[in-house]
Amino acid sequence: MHKDMDIIAQVKSLNLPLDKFVVVGGSSLAIRKLRETNDIDLIVLPEIFEKLVARGWVFDLEYEKRWNGRQRIKQGFFEAHTDLYLEKENRFFDIQTVLNEADVIDDVRFQPLESLRIFKLDSSREKDLRDVELIDDYLMSSSNSMEL
Repeated sequence: MHKDMDIIAQVKSLNLPLDKFVVVGGSSLAIRKLRETNDIDLIVLPEIFEKLVARGWVFDLEYEKRWNGRQRIKQGFFEAHTDLYLEKENRFFDIQTVLNEADVIDDVRFQPLESLRIFKLDSSREKDLRDVELIDDYLMSSSNSMEL
């Protein structure tokens, strides 16, 4: 699960409406070839969440305990949530806003790096802070190449 086309092919294999979910987290870095990822995190509309549950995706009970009842379901290397949450600010992001602001790559919506950076800083885990450095370097080099 390391190449960008693998991520897109895997996501499309779910046969979900492409306008009802956003790929977030490490996959947003992997699709831009910034680093590899081992899973694919999705933020989905509630009706898609219910479809996935009906398909047999499993509730992650440890996640629910850790996050005071927030739900996540899993199947294989996929994880699906219905929200994005900034813990330090105790603030949820509206899923429709996340959908509207997503970067579309080969018809699949991905979390923009500027947004991902906010969530990585909020988490402040060592691996997330390394990702912030990757994002900063990428955004800096992208803006420098635009100025040429």
